[in-house]
Amino acid sequence: MSETARRPLGAKAAANRKLLVDAMRAGGFKNYAREWWHFALAREPFQKQRFDFPVTAE
Repeated sequence: MSETARRPLGAKAAANRKLLVDAMRAGGFKNYAREWWHFALAREPFQKQRFDFPVTAE
Protein backbone atom coordinates (compact mmCIF):
# COMPACT_ATOMS: atom_id res chain seq x y z
CA MET A 1 0.00 0.00 0.00
CA SER A 2 2.96 2.36 0.47
CA GLU A 3 4.03 2.45 -3.17
CA THR A 4 3.52 5.84 -4.80
CA ALA A 5 1.69 4.40 -7.82
CA ARG A 6 -0.13 1.65 -5.89
CA ARG A 7 -3.16 0.19 -7.66
CA PRO A 8 -5.94 -0.12 -6.74
CA LEU A 9 -6.01 3.05 -4.69
CA GLY A 10 -8.89 5.39 -3.99
CA ALA A 11 -9.19 8.35 -6.35
CA LYS A 12 -8.62 10.94 -3.61
CA ALA A 13 -5.54 9.15 -2.25
CA ALA A 14 -4.10 8.76 -5.77
CA ALA A 15 -4.70 12.46 -6.51
CA ASN A 16 -3.06 13.49 -3.24
CA ARG A 17 -0.02 11.31 -3.89
CA LYS A 18 0.32 12.80 -7.38
CA LEU A 19 -0.01 16.32 -5.96
CA LEU A 20 2.76 15.62 -3.45
CA VAL A 21 5.08 14.03 -6.02
CA ASP A 22 4.54 16.90 -8.48
CA ALA A 23 5.19 19.55 -5.81
CA MET A 24 8.29 17.83 -4.50
CA ARG A 25 9.64 17.24 -8.00
CA ALA A 26 9.16 20.95 -8.75
CA GLY A 27 11.22 21.66 -5.62
CA GLY A 28 14.12 19.52 -6.80
CA PHE A 29 13.30 16.25 -5.06
CA LYS A 30 12.82 12.73 -6.38
CA ASN A 31 10.46 10.15 -4.97
CA TYR A 32 11.42 6.69 -3.75
CA ALA A 33 8.61 4.86 -5.57
CA ARG A 34 8.14 2.16 -2.90
CA GLU A 35 7.15 4.76 -0.26
CA TRP A 36 4.90 7.67 -1.27
CA TRP A 37 6.26 9.85 1.57
CA HIS A 38 9.98 9.22 0.91
CA PHE A 39 11.90 11.88 -1.06
CA ALA A 40 15.55 12.82 -1.58
CA LEU A 41 17.26 15.69 -3.34
CA ALA A 42 17.57 14.90 -7.03
CA ARG A 43 21.07 16.42 -7.05
CA GLU A 44 22.25 15.38 -3.62
CA PRO A 45 25.55 17.18 -2.88
CA PHE A 46 26.67 14.58 -0.31
CA GLN A 47 25.59 11.27 -1.88
CA LYS A 48 28.13 9.11 -0.01
CA GLN A 49 28.10 11.04 3.28
CA ARG A 50 25.86 10.12 6.22
CA PHE A 51 25.26 12.72 8.91
CA ASP A 52 24.64 11.87 12.54
CA PHE A 53 23.82 14.84 14.74
CA PRO A 54 20.99 15.84 17.05
CA VAL A 55 18.19 17.95 15.62
CA THR A 56 16.60 20.42 18.00
CA ALA A 57 13.94 23.10 17.75
CA GLU A 58 16.27 25.80 19.07
